[in-house]
Amino acid sequence: MYARDIAALLDGKTKIKGNAIVGFCPVCQPAGKGKHGGPGHLHIEDKNDGWAHVSCLMSCPEDAIMAALGCENNDRCHTSKVPTAALAKVESVRAHTTIVDTSNLEWKPLKDVEWKIVTKYPYRDLDLETYFYKFRFKPTITKLEDGTEKIKKNLLCGVIEGDRICFSIKHLNGKGDLLYRWPEVSAALAAGATIYINEGEKACDRLAAAGLCGTCQPSGADEQGRNWGDVHTAMLKGAKDVVIIADRDAKGESYARAVCKKLKAARIPTRVVQSATTGEKDDAYDHLEAGSDVSAFIPRPDLEPAQDFQWANTIKEKEVDWLVYPTIPLGMLTGIEGQPGIGKGLLTCAMACAVSNGLTIGGFEDRFPKGKVLMLAFEDSAEYTIMKRLRKFGGDTTQIALNDKPFPFDHAGLERLDRMVESTGALLVTIDPVTSYLDPAVATKKITLREILATMKEISERHHCAIVCSRHLRKSSEDSDPINPGYGGIEIVGAYRSALAARKDPDKIGHVVVSHFKSNVGPIGKSFGYQILPTAVRGDFDFIWTGARKESAEEMMAKGKPRQRGGEDAPIERAREFLREILTAGYVESTEIFQEAKQNGISQKTLYRAKDEIGAKATKAGFSDGKWRWHLPTQETPAYNPFDDE
Repeated sequence: MYARDIAALLDGKTKIKGNAIVGFCPVCQPAGKGKHGGPGHLHIEDKNDGWAHVSCLMSCPEDAIMAALGCENNDRCHTSKVPTAALAKVESVRAHTTIVDTSNLEWKPLKDVEWKIVTKYPYRDLDLETYFYKFRFKPTITKLEDGTEKIKKNLLCGVIEGDRICFSIKHLNGKGDLLYRWPEVSAALAAGATIYINEGEKACDRLAAAGLCGTCQPSGADEQGRNWGDVHTAMLKGAKDVVIIADRDAKGESYARAVCKKLKAARIPTRVVQSATTGEKDDAYDHLEAGSDVSAFIPRPDLEPAQDFQWANTIKEKEVDWLVYPTIPLGMLTGIEGQPGIGKGLLTCAMACAVSNGLTIGGFEDRFPKGKVLMLAFEDSAEYTIMKRLRKFGGDTTQIALNDKPFPFDHAGLERLDRMVESTGALLVTIDPVTSYLDPAVATKKITLREILATMKEISERHHCAIVCSRHLRKSSEDSDPINPGYGGIEIVGAYRSALAARKDPDKIGHVVVSHFKSNVGPIGKSFGYQILPTAVRGDFDFIWTGARKESAEEMMAKGKPRQRGGEDAPIERAREFLREILTAGYVESTEIFQEAKQNGISQKTLYRAKDEIGAKATKAGFSDGKWRWHLPTQETPAYNPFDDE
């Protein structure tokens, strides 16, 4: 039903106000008049969503209003027919009265313009009543300076009443949204026949002459497809096969693409084709006039929205390219998982320097190719920390770009990351730690973790670079599976195509073992180790590669579990062992020690007792941030702490 059909069921007079019909509400004004001669409360308007909307100034519900008129709420849909019980009244109103105020419209004598009209295309409803026409006038021919002629088509919609004509259809209250040849389209929908969408009526009529069903909307093509409204899509609901015939010009192709997207979004099976003739702006009319049939239309799948799937036989296999085999693939995400304070930042710096020079380092099994590097460091300062590390590892700083100004990986942040990778031409991108970029973005609830990781993957694929993400492990995790214990959720490690785990070796104080524990694109690589030692020179350190190791990531996590001891001295023994292990790396902030001790079930009272027993000291001297740090008695001189990379 349209607005005019609903208005026909109202008692009392109706009038036009803007695009709406105003009348008396059958719920709060059942007598067909307002109190003290007041106006009608009900506004009825056809909108582009394919529905007639009814609203009462007294907030009467839509379903109650429709029920009072003997209709259901769903009858407001433009594709719904007038209920049988109300049909007689609607037809009577249509035959004897008008609900449209046409006094403000500009009417002209038909005889004054009729001679200019070349063709009239009638737009009819299911009752075969003509509601308006699309008029084709003689074209305007303009001679250009170069001697050529520019031909402009003149098309207008309008209505004819008796001996007068009006070039407007706005007053038709929804009937101006009819599809051309709607009765034939409705029959094709019922029969499951193919429906051909065109830009203009001439092509539709040529298809009809060939025994086919063609249609279009009255406003013509536009590049954004705005002229194809939701109401037109709603009218084709239930279609089994829709074919859009794109005109052979840029506007026609853009229009076909936009309409196809709308129809497919409504789950209407839709294809796009073009005329087999190659003239500019050729359409279905030219195709059929040339003697071709519908089987000769040229498919244009490139004008259709991308499919959500691929047939397996159309997929071309690819070989993986590697930054370094078999641990770090190009075009994919790689993770380095490790406890805080273990040297992950130093490890990524070593990798960055290896790429900047094209060298082989440490336990990696292959040479790093020479290329540019982009390093994102959330917590480390470029001036105070990262440059010292790059100098120590001998990196070519002309090949390494740094960003230590944190930003969240929301939509804007991911676009920023994409631009940075493109402008640097980076072969390796390091993000340390990745959760510091992910968590603030996810907290906004405007983007999900899965969307962020998918976009990061797309960036690595598009620029054919390796994105290596460092992530902290939960310090108190008792899980022996390296997939599970990282901060930020299992989705993160799930997005990695390769992942390494860095763990302290409890049997060799100060040693770290790096194990390759996940690979979706190649074999598992060999484990290797490193050791970081402070030197006598303030701010200096030695990073020592300790060679191949036999332990897997699972074995290292099992070794790192707290040993269970019985007896009254068990808590203090665990506290002493805990402090010796955490302070072996050097100076550690007291707040970090307290937090990790709590996660390991050690009280502060027991912790202080263990501190006194092993002779550990607390100091603020030698550090500019004023924070307390604990250290073992053999570390009296504050030195640069290379483990403090997190």
